[in-house]
Amino acid sequence: MRYRLFGRTLAKVSEVGFGGWAIGGSNGWNSYGTTDDTDALDALRAAYDIGCNFFDTADVYGNGHSEELIGEALEKHRSGCLIATKAGYDISQDPPAPNFAKDYLVRAAEESLKRLRTDYIDLFQLHNPPADALQSGAAYEALDELKSAGKIRWAGITVNTPQEGLDAIASGKFEALQVRFNLVDRRMLPELFPAVKESRIALIVREPLANGLVTGTYDVGHEFEGNDIRRNIPEDLFRSCIEIGNGLDAILNESTTSRAQVAIKYALAFDVVSTVIPGIKNEEQLEDDMEAGIGDPITQEEFDALQRVLESVAI
Repeated sequence: MRYRLFGRTLAKVSEVGFGGWAIGGSNGWNSYGTTDDTDALDALRAAYDIGCNFFDTADVYGNGHSEELIGEALEKHRSGCLIATKAGYDISQDPPAPNFAKDYLVRAAEESLKRLRTDYIDLFQLHNPPADALQSGAAYEALDELKSAGKIRWAGITVNTPQEGLDAIASGKFEALQVRFNLVDRRMLPELFPAVKESRIALIVREPLANGLVTGTYDVGHEFEGNDIRRNIPEDLFRSCIEIGNGLDAILNESTTSRAQVAIKYALAFDVVSTVIPGIKNEEQLEDDMEAGIGDPITQEEFDALQRVLESVAI
């Protein structure tokens, strides 16, 4: 496994991390369908054995279940792992409601610590906060208090738009920034990536497989389970994902053997990226995804071929 610096922290993280959203299962309001806990635990342990050292989750994933699984699987390997979680949605409510008050965030961190079976969180992230939630400064006070108490090492934030990312960098409050970036959604590339590079903030890329829609697993018209978030993807965007995914077959070769690997290697082609966190449910997905950080990096010829695929699809 190859490793990269995690921004200014000087920690080293595996190029491919473990995205823990899917293993939370269908208990909650936003899932990737049902999962098997035994499969999830096997995948988590195998990830560590392969050399993956970055595990990302959130309290809202399965209403804490993803955190519980990570805590169970990695408790004996805690010193060799970097664990990131998120808070900002009150999971005691149905559906969870945004809450970025100081007292709530501190309490949420303490509950995450219990589920993760650890006495510190490496990266504690504000989970997609709206701009007005940060204006009072209460969330920043919570992060400072948690740092001072030794309950978190670094503060991070997940965002949905380039401007939110730029604002997060400008605040100077965070060591890490998490964004959605993939073959289909490249909004972060023109402005945010250069700003990240200049600031030396760590950059985590989520959803590199475009919700799994570029991997060849699904086709237009696929019916997802009732609370699977992919039920809400607009049909035209769904079709664009499938079209881009179909174009990836031309890139496959002896060192890049699946569409998922192409998609992950694309994100890793940008040196500003610290780690990429595909969602993983089982060992089969794990082995495929992790190969992107173990096998040969994408070549310039392959990158150029990818660019031609992307230019041919209207999004």
